[in-house]
This record gives sequence, C-alpha cells and structure tokens, in this order.
Amino acid sequence: MIRAILGVILGVVVAGLIVFGIEMIGHQVYPVPAGFDPNDVEQVKAYVATAPMGALLFVIAAWSIGTLVGTAVTMLIANGNAMAGVVAGAINTGFAVLTVILVPHPLWMVIAGLGATILAVAIAVLALRRSAM
Repeated sequence: MIRAILGVILGVVVAGLIVFGIEMIGHQVYPVPAGFDPNDVEQVKAYVATAPMGALLFVIAAWSIGTLVGTAVTMLIANGNAMAGVVAGAINTGFAVLTVILVPHPLWMVIAGLGATILAVAIAVLALRRSAM
C-alpha cells in the first residue's frame, strides 16, 4: 500500500516535470510573442487560438509522453499495481482536462490530447501490470 501511494505521488511529479520540460522545448521552437504574460488568462487564450500547429502538437506530445512515463514510474514503484497506475494516469489526464476547461483549445486538440493521455495510461498499465485488475 505504501509503495502504491509513493508510486502515485512520484509518478505524478515525474509526469509534471516531463510535461514542463517538453512544453519549454516547444516554447524554444515556437516562441511566444514578445511581452506575453503567461499569468494573464486572456493572453493565454488569445495565444492558443492563434498558435502554430507545431506549438499545439508539442503540448499534445508533452501531455502524452509525461503521462506515459509518469504512469510507468508509478507502476514500477508500486510493483505492477495496476490500480496505482490507473490512479496516477487519471490524475495526469485530469490535469489535461483542467487545462482544456480553463483555456479553450481547438476541438481537434482536445480530442487528440485527451485521447493520447488515456492511451498512454493504458499502454503503461497493460505493459507493466503485475496481474489483471
């Protein structure tokens, strides 16, 4: 039980760090406009509405890779406990859902991004589970 809880916590942290890192790389490749304030929700909404396709694809990659690795870390620490992996994956997917609720995203991105995170959870859990759920 302790390993499962620790696995979930560490898996979510690892996923967050990976998402942050990939999104920062995306900002290097596709810089935000000069004077952009990421704390201004209206500026963020305006940017997402006009962002290049590549910038949005970096976000989807960040969400899915972060969720895949974070869920895998959880599964490894929790000795293949599938429920722990599902919980960590659900938390990470929940962060993506929260993001698309707070900041409007194109519909294709919502579908692709959330679909990719759910697929990432399934891949990690099925590949590393100790036994059936």
